[in-house]
Amino acid sequence: MAQLNFNFEQPFDEIDINGHIYKLYYDDESLKRYQKLATDYQQDAEKYAQKQNDLGNMSEKEIEKLEQEGVEFLKRFTDGFFGEGAFEPIYEASGRSTLNFMPLIEYTLDWLNNKMPDTDQAKKDYYLKK
Repeated sequence: MAQLNFNFEQPFDEIDINGHIYKLYYDDESLKRYQKLATDYQQDAEKYAQKQNDLGNMSEKEIEKLEQEGVEFLKRFTDGFFGEGAFEPIYEASGRSTLNFMPLIEYTLDWLNNKMPDTDQAKKDYYLKK
């Protein structure tokens, strides 16, 4: 008689960012939190982009404040996904460049999209025997 075995994987993926390993968890609670962070990030980014359209009419202080707002929503996103305090070393590794930082945000959002439950109707029908 053969014994069949099944082992669960740990619900996280590891990502190496410039030599430091971070964990992205995909348990249900973490995925819900990440989804909220992604939605908040998208809204913040849209507001930021709209404000950037008015840069020509802004004072130095207003531009500086806007740049700080951009860094703050990047920080919320990064700390939310990679753990409290993760933003500073990652931002340093990016050369303190928000432009250089953006591929990591895109990579993280792609990872999240791949981890979210699949809503493909054919797969649902198969598993629900419809």
